[in-house]
This record gives sequence, structure tokens and C-alpha cells, in this order.
Amino acid sequence: YEHDRNGNLKFKIEVKHLADPARLSPAKTCYVVWIRSADGQLQNAGVLRINHDLEGSFATTTPVKSFDVVITAEDSPSASQPSGPEAMHASIQVR
Repeated sequence: YEHDRNGNLKFKIEVKHLADPARLSPAKTCYVVWIRSADGQLQNAGVLRINHDLEGSFATTTPVKSFDVVITAEDSPSASQPSGPEAMHASIQVR
């Protein structure tokens, strides 16, 4: 991670060997990255795209300094809340 000139946190997620969401059971169309702040606010940060080699990356910026990152398989990239299976979860705290 790093900070931009406004003090926001820039971070990047890189994955390898993550199944194509269409091959899950039940099949999904995409992986969505969620940011959950310490107060429980949940935000759809975007889509983690997976290539033919089952690798993917995602980068974004957030003003939040302490949060959870959750990646779920979803039917729609514009999902308003997680409904599919959780693929990954991490907690981030920057001081």
C-alpha cells in the first residue's frame, strides 16, 4: 500500500490460482471487492478480474485507514451487498 497526495490509502490486490467464477457451483459472473470500515459501512469497491491463467489484480484508493477487504463471487458487478460465497478476507490497519 501507499498514500496518495491527499492522504488516501492506495492498495493493490494480486491473486493467483483463483477459479474462474463461471466454474463455481453455482456459477457466478464476477468477483467483487468490498471494503468494510470499522463502523460496519460496506462499499462495493469494484471487480477483481481473473484472466485465463487464473491470475488477477485489483487496485483502488480509500480514505479509510482501518478496514476489512472481502472478496465474494457475485452474479452482478454492481451488487449492493455481498450475497455470494466469500473467496478471501483480510483486515488492514494503517497507522
